[in-house]
Order: sequence, then C-alpha cells, then structure tokens
Amino acid sequence: MLSVRNISKSYPGGKPVLSGVTLQVKPRSFATIMGPSGSGKSTLLSIIAGIDTADSGDVSIGDFSYTGRSLEELAAFRLKHLGIVFQFFNLLPTLTVQQNVEIPGHLAGRSAADTRIAARECLQRTGVESLRERYPHELSGGELQRVAIARAMLNRPRLLLADEPTGNLDQKNGQSIIELFRSLVDDGATLVVVTHDERMSRAADSTFALLDGVLGTS
Repeated sequence: MLSVRNISKSYPGGKPVLSGVTLQVKPRSFATIMGPSGSGKSTLLSIIAGIDTADSGDVSIGDFSYTGRSLEELAAFRLKHLGIVFQFFNLLPTLTVQQNVEIPGHLAGRSAADTRIAARECLQRTGVESLRERYPHELSGGELQRVAIARAMLNRPRLLLADEPTGNLDQKNGQSIIELFRSLVDDGATLVVVTHDERMSRAADSTFALLDGVLGTS
C-alpha cells in the first residue's frame, strides 16, 4: 500500500528535518508514527500526503509513485485517493456539518446526489449523522473530530492520514476516536497516524519511532 523510501528533507539553510526515512505500511493496517515535538513527524506526514516535497527519496501508494509528479498531479491524486484528518479539524464555520463533509466530493466532480448520499453514509459511520444540520461552533471537540474523519472518508480513499487527531481532545473523546480508527481499519481502511498518544500506538498494528529525523520501530 504505502512505501516510503529514503526520504530526506532539510530546512532552508541546510538543517536536516528527515534523514533517509524508510517505512512500509500494508493494506488494511493501522500504523502510528510517534516522536517528540520537532522530530519531523508532521513534515513526514505532509510529504506522504503530497502537500510537501522531499529533497530526495520517493513515496508511492500502490503503483503511483510521487517521483517526477507535478504539484497539480499530486493534488489530483490526493483528492481522489487520500483522506487527511487535521489536528485542528479545518472545518468551514459558515457551512453545516453535511456541507463540510460534502466538499471533497464536489471538488472531485462527483454528482450532487451521489455526494449527498456518501456524506450521510460517512456521518452515520462516524456516529454524528444526527448533527448534519448543525454548524461547527455548535459541536464539541470530539464531534468536530468525527466530522473531520467523515469528510476524509468521503471519496473512499486508499489511505487515511491523521495528524495528532486526539491532541486537542479530552481522555474520553480521545479514546472514542481511537476506537473509531480501529473499527475503520477492521472494516478495511489503511491508516497512518502521527501522534503523541500512547493509547493510539497500542491500538495500532505497527508503530514507528521518529527521533531527530531518523525513523526506527518500537
């Protein structure tokens, strides 16, 4: 599914962020990447998502290699094949829950009817279908994260990526998100999560430890 090979990245001025990072994630599995702040976790996730580019190395998802691809090609692939869950939800405050979840479908050119049905299904799967007419400011942190996950699922991505998805949640809501992720993987999703949360790591099938830009397993 996901193959990351010898990824290196430096800040302007030459300070390394990632040094020869290599990892493999099998289809229908749950992987976590753990490490302290500043270890390069979010940078690695951004490169896997095709949002940032590496100085060297390659990322491939299935038979799609990032090497030599334009930013436009990567954006098109990301829209159709990746789902991204951001730490701070990134929901549009002027849109309802349903409208927020529908956004990837509209951007991908799906019909309005198909997008609407898919959004309802994703909201139901994440347990917040009853909130579809609410606005983000009316929701709790746990509810916002479930909506963000529903949005990431809309286009049936090959790979779900999440950046500190429990970082802004209390213990109860954080645990519910971990259980939701585990159930998504059990149902066939492939998931990579950057996290500080050891509970998330214990729920995963594999864990990679990133320290000073160097990756190991734990």
